[in-house]
Amino acid sequence: MIIGFKKIVERFKADDGLENKILDILYLQRLQEKCDAKMKKVCGELLVKTEMTSFSDLIVVSCNLKRKGNLDSLLSRVAYIVDSLFEKEIFCRGGAVIGNLHHDGQVVFGQALIDAHKLESEIATYPRIILTTEVVKRLRELSDIESKVKVDPKSPYYSAKDLAVINRIFTDFDGCMYLSPFPKLKGLNPDRFAGMKSYWLMQKRIIEKMLNKFNCDLKISIKYKWLALKFNEIVSGEFSKGEIERIKIE
Repeated sequence: MIIGFKKIVERFKADDGLENKILDILYLQRLQEKCDAKMKKVCGELLVKTEMTSFSDLIVVSCNLKRKGNLDSLLSRVAYIVDSLFEKEIFCRGGAVIGNLHHDGQVVFGQALIDAHKLESEIATYPRIILTTEVVKRLRELSDIESKVKVDPKSPYYSAKDLAVINRIFTDFDGCMYLSPFPKLKGLNPDRFAGMKSYWLMQKRIIEKMLNKFNCDLKISIKYKWLALKFNEIVSGEFSKGEIERIKIE
């Protein structure tokens, strides 16, 4: 699994604050501890140990898939990283594949790394994490396992199946399957709905800010227009009319 943000790195000189924002995310040990704490809170147990390595404009995340539930747990961790970057106004592309990889701390190599990098650099284009058909097939096969996982009573979702990462996967206009940056509301405990609604409003404000900031730069603005379009599509399905205003796309 590769997460990339090359264009953001290229803007360091123009925006002094960007470098610090990314460095905050790239302190991997600290981030991994936060991921573990969140996963334990939601699922009641830590399902998988992942390897995480960052270099240049990339984050590589991997795990051993011998245990059936590991893939869902890995992508849940990736979703958390993407969400954390989003909150700091950093938008990334990525690619998730299944294949041979040696990943041990600072050492990472293998065909899976090459394949994931190709997805991130050549296919993703927009701020989305592209998933191969094999990854999605494996995730769908996990539905029976996820339904049996106990969820902490304080979790915002009723069941592990409701919070499963498969619910954040969609097929885009070009046929690519991707991990959505927007969390779903189906299966959400009503007592936690208000908190999730405020999170969506935060995402809306960030996208609108980026659209205004890069309105005159077509290469950059088209990526934020894609985000706005996906936000509007999901909001239309999750909220009643007028509950959350759609983003205006010019």
